[in-house]
Amino acid sequence: MLQTVVDAIDDLKKRNWLTKAITCLRIYTPPFQQRLAGALDIFHVKMSVESQKLSEKLLESMTDQMNELRITRNQLDKIPGAESAIAPVDARIHDLEEKMNEIRSVQARIEESMNSVVPQIVTQLAEHVRSDGDDTR
Repeated sequence: MLQTVVDAIDDLKKRNWLTKAITCLRIYTPPFQQRLAGALDIFHVKMSVESQKLSEKLLESMTDQMNELRITRNQLDKIPGAESAIAPVDARIHDLEEKMNEIRSVQARIEESMNSVVPQIVTQLAEHVRSDGDDTR
């Protein structure tokens, strides 16, 4: 749907000013506005799903790193005089914890935005199913 809009805009470069004006006026019609809103909602959902997948992979990788750092820290604790080596490990653990918290915060915002968009999409799907059913009868 979005590609159709982009193609339509690109085609305007080849047209005269009257055709461009008519096309611009069509953009303000309710059917076009509904189609565009629907396409943007679907785009939003797809981007949100992909963002969630990426953040899950990132958190998984960071959790593995965190576990390795904790193991390293525990091993360093057993070595006398290794205090100078422990500080950088602790700093890295702290940095990872902060980044993981930021990712979790972003995930919560994505989920919140998804919760606001999904009901609209379900309503649109229900309308399409109902209209298809009416057309079939």
